[in-house]
Amino acid sequence: MRINCDFIENIDEVMERLGGNELLLIRLLVKFRTTYINSRKNFSTLMEENNIEEAYRIVHSLKGVAANLGIDPVYLSATVLENKMKLKEYNSMQTEQQLLFDELETVLGQIKEYNT
Repeated sequence: MRINCDFIENIDEVMERLGGNELLLIRLLVKFRTTYINSRKNFSTLMEENNIEEAYRIVHSLKGVAANLGIDPVYLSATVLENKMKLKEYNSMQTEQQLLFDELETVLGQIKEYNT
């Protein structure tokens, strides 16, 4: 059996890391979805509250988990936003923020089909 994960750049590499266990991959993807489904709202709220540290933590965590799961579009977008935040370019990161959370929501929508 081979699941369809178009959003995973190198599925063979990810499957190798998981010992070929497709069920484990599905469980990890469903957990990823559950964990990050409210990320856009949470990030925006934290930024509005000027809680930069916690907002940064969301982006950093998202970047790491996306990297481990091979979800390159989210990983790359999170990396760019994280770098802007490290440079304290909070007033000029709206485009990067939009791109990250749009990419994330696209992936989460595709993962939803596994959560049956």
